[in-house]
Amino acid sequence: MLTRLFAVFALAVALTYTGVGAAEAKVEGKAATWVGPKHPVNSHGYQPFIERIEKRSNGELSFRLFMGSSLLGPKAVLTGVRDGVADVAMYALTYFPAEFPHFAMLADAPVIGDHATIVGAAVTEYVLMHCPDCRAELDPYMVYLGSFSTSAYVLVNRKGKIASVADMQGKKVRVSTGLHSRWLERVGAVSVNIPSSDMYDALSRGVIDIAIYAPGGLTSHGLADVAKDITLHRLGTFPVGVLMGFNRQFWESLSPAHRKLILEETPQAMVEATMGYEKIDEEAIQIASSKGVTMHEPSAELKADLRDFLRTELTVAAKEVEEKGKVKNALQKMEKFGELMDKWTKLMTPHLNDADKLTDLVKKEIYDKVDPKMFGI
Repeated sequence: MLTRLFAVFALAVALTYTGVGAAEAKVEGKAATWVGPKHPVNSHGYQPFIERIEKRSNGELSFRLFMGSSLLGPKAVLTGVRDGVADVAMYALTYFPAEFPHFAMLADAPVIGDHATIVGAAVTEYVLMHCPDCRAELDPYMVYLGSFSTSAYVLVNRKGKIASVADMQGKKVRVSTGLHSRWLERVGAVSVNIPSSDMYDALSRGVIDIAIYAPGGLTSHGLADVAKDITLHRLGTFPVGVLMGFNRQFWESLSPAHRKLILEETPQAMVEATMGYEKIDEEAIQIASSKGVTMHEPSAELKADLRDFLRTELTVAAKEVEEKGKVKNALQKMEKFGELMDKWTKLMTPHLNDADKLTDLVKKEIYDKVDPKMFGI
């Protein structure tokens, strides 16, 4: 009898230490964003994602979310996650052109998309399935799980109405991509490259006259309090935001079950964060209007100028990227991204208001094709 009891006890101890039949050890990670609680990356992306992860894991996996640069700012995030200050974070990769030339290329590609979810899906598929050079750039810094995109950028004006090419002459304009910089040079404006977190101060102090940004910035960044006018000139999205990049040691330390859970929840986080941009845009425009911010469409001349610019810009952008010496076959890579934009536009356009359908599409076309046991390992 004692021998049998001892055998049962020994088996229980063995199971405890091997993890077979035992509960997962509790893990709490640190997640970092530099945007505030109302920003869609937080309100529609990270916060509900973290809630779903904790619920589905029965509290075994959780994340503490540090927002508004309270842990890492937009430029500190790259080395901060790599070095373990945070375990997962959002990134704007255009802040690091030397480290990520292929993503600078995507930001410069004159493939103008108007819907955040379409662009986010196209970039994520491109990186995970069609661009080993992109992944080689990311690997020293993070385990890349997917991208987000803003909605279409517009002109947020500090003073008067911007309707024509002449109105752009001499204006100091906040930009985030080389594509926008080249267009501004064409219309006689001056590019100023600053993080989105600095737009409010720059507009309020007159450092810039215009911010190129999504309409949601009127509330998420407080721009409705310093802007007087919005020109609804759709200038494409910011396509190279990383929604979630994980510290490699943290990712590898997770159990296969926890890694699988995160991968299963990522499609919904990506879809809802990007859809959140569209929803917040609508709300922000209403709030800005109530504060006296005027809004108008660009003139036919300004629209035509952008169309003319884009017609020849693909080869110009590809040549400029290749001359920097860090990207080969840039034109072919931009064209492949354009093909994916066409693919996702056709897939998603009939369902743009259906988060469940969009999530299913992203899951089926992208995440179901990765091996959760080997991904990031």
